[in-house]
Amino acid sequence: MKKVEELDAARVWSMLAVIAIHVTAPYIGADSDFLLGGMNLAYIINQAARFAVPLFVLLSGASLGLGKALPAGQFYWRRVVKLGIPYVCWTMVYTLWEHQSLAPVALARRFLLGQAAPHLYFVIIIFQLYLLYPLLRRWMERSASWCLLGAFLITYGVEKLIVVQRAGFSVIPGFLRPYLWQLFPTWIFYFVLGMAATRKNLGHLQQFAARYRAVIAAAAVVFTGLYVLESKATGDIEAIKSPLNVHVPLVLLAVFALWPPLAAWLKWLRPVTAFLARHSMTVYFGHVWILSMLRDRPEFVGMRGMLLLLLEVTVLAIPLAWCVDTVVGAVGSVLHRREKAAVS
Repeated sequence: MKKVEELDAARVWSMLAVIAIHVTAPYIGADSDFLLGGMNLAYIINQAARFAVPLFVLLSGASLGLGKALPAGQFYWRRVVKLGIPYVCWTMVYTLWEHQSLAPVALARRFLLGQAAPHLYFVIIIFQLYLLYPLLRRWMERSASWCLLGAFLITYGVEKLIVVQRAGFSVIPGFLRPYLWQLFPTWIFYFVLGMAATRKNLGHLQQFAARYRAVIAAAAVVFTGLYVLESKATGDIEAIKSPLNVHVPLVLLAVFALWPPLAAWLKWLRPVTAFLARHSMTVYFGHVWILSMLRDRPEFVGMRGMLLLLLEVTVLAIPLAWCVDTVVGAVGSVLHRREKAAVS
């Protein structure tokens, strides 16, 4: 399958935004000499980057929507190898690093809920959506518009239930409330929106983005600012809320609008982006480990320290991901050659 460069660029942008969210989170209430509308720099960056996880979910759907249909068994096996094995390995890394305990009940809970580290819940979401994918694909093939509408109504409904819950009305069962982040209805709209990506649809999107490039870029900047202000006004800094239903597609559209001129102007950008996109999932897995080793050092105090920490985590997470992926690739190649030799 030929790569779509704009999707790779969006994947890299999401990767960087996820790192920014985790680095800035402890600083959003810190004192600062510079405030904008009562918000410090950490708060602004943290909220502007909240598109990251929903966009990653969207891109996961797009990677499947652009691929060929596989038998269910083959599809699930590939997902287990590609995502399941790394998830198990990284869960063990974080369990030993952060929790230093392999108690069976606690370990099982961390595996099932993605609780070994604060970002691993994403994999639990994706696994649920993978389980549903064959059904969603058949629905999409029968009626893409109804599939999109149904997925949107499910996600939007969850978002509004949370608003009602925060207003003091108990409408979400108590046993579900702690797990809304991990449950697929919260995120299914983004996944199905990604599934709607086809060569034809992406071609239309590229043409539209090229025609209205300046308008799209301006709209993305303005809406990002409005999103940050809305978060401040409501006090809701999480990523389960309806404005993201607009913000995430708008960010993706802005990437489609800005990538072609940027790639033409900066010749080095294309290979760098391809490299980072190839290792983006391992960066996602590993950056919190890097952050946990650095965050308590005295040079990372204040907003300047936060920016330095953001730079260091990003710079260190990328070579870590390259090393891990290189070793995994080499081991996989050896096992594949041995398997072929045994068969012959």
